[in-house]
Amino acid sequence: MKKIIAILVVFAMVATVAFAETSISGSVEVRWQIAGNGANDTVVTGGGFSNSSIQFSTSNDEGTYGGTYKMVPQGHWSGTAAYTDRAFAWWQPIPQIKFYLGQDGDGMFNTANLIRWGHHRMDRGIAVEDWDAQNYLLGNWDSFGMALMIYPIEGLAINFAMNLGANAEIGSVFENRIQVQVSYSLDGVGNFFVTYKSMDDDAIGLTYQSAGFVDGLSFEVGGNYNLTREVIYAALGVHYNADMWGIRSRFQMRPNDTYFIFKADIMPFINFDFGTLFINFRVANVHHASGSEVLNGSDKIGFHINPYLRMPMGGHDFRVGVMVEDRNGSGTINWRVPVSMLVNF
Repeated sequence: MKKIIAILVVFAMVATVAFAETSISGSVEVRWQIAGNGANDTVVTGGGFSNSSIQFSTSNDEGTYGGTYKMVPQGHWSGTAAYTDRAFAWWQPIPQIKFYLGQDGDGMFNTANLIRWGHHRMDRGIAVEDWDAQNYLLGNWDSFGMALMIYPIEGLAINFAMNLGANAEIGSVFENRIQVQVSYSLDGVGNFFVTYKSMDDDAIGLTYQSAGFVDGLSFEVGGNYNLTREVIYAALGVHYNADMWGIRSRFQMRPNDTYFIFKADIMPFINFDFGTLFINFRVANVHHASGSEVLNGSDKIGFHINPYLRMPMGGHDFRVGVMVEDRNGSGTINWRVPVSMLVNF
């Protein structure tokens, strides 16, 4: 009898969720490095979880008030502890104004799509994403704070964001913790963004994202000027998709005191009935370490060659690949053969 009551309670909760405009989603992602080089000429294997998550989103019946909570209950590939990735509430009293309070780990107001997440469409431990791309095309905002989004006319958006967190004098918050972005979408032409950030450094950036005026072609181009360090950042992402094949490319560059810093990826791909084969080629004189770019040196160019197969599984994802790289140009070659499995629900 107790089991029957428990089952009825569960069904009642599900029914309540459905009628309250609440959705529940999540994912389980597991990785296995089948083989790779280790210390002292050894071959190693290992595995673990990555970004497995559960998310709740809700809104009122009028669609004017709601929020999202996303928790990552199992740590990353590196074994970090569970954490809250998204937790925010929003209020949109009229279609022209939306107020947001909280934190979104996926980032808001991002203009670096093709040169960032859109290149591999998540790495899954198989490829190397470029999470530093937000330093080139400004806009990504994922700190705890408030945002006010204003849509005065069709196609125009004005986004004001402010980092909150620890208490600080209001004057210093406006001086060091704000982001202002104006974007305009023009039918048949594309999207234009102007972004100013006073978070960490002062910088002002421009981005243009193309519309689909050429079949199969999309691109984004732009950059920013860091007012604090007096440095120019520039980036270009170009994607072309045909019926059975395509190519994705991205380029990021900036001058240094003594030489030019660059990163470039060229990735052709071929579509098959069972999946898509990608082959990414990268050259760069910087590499990603400890959450930031690390210079290889003026005469050292790192590289990687990364073929991988992605097989969609009815809304889920299976990937297997090979990585051969010398990312810092030291002459030491590293390799690995990884597999990842992603299940969404």
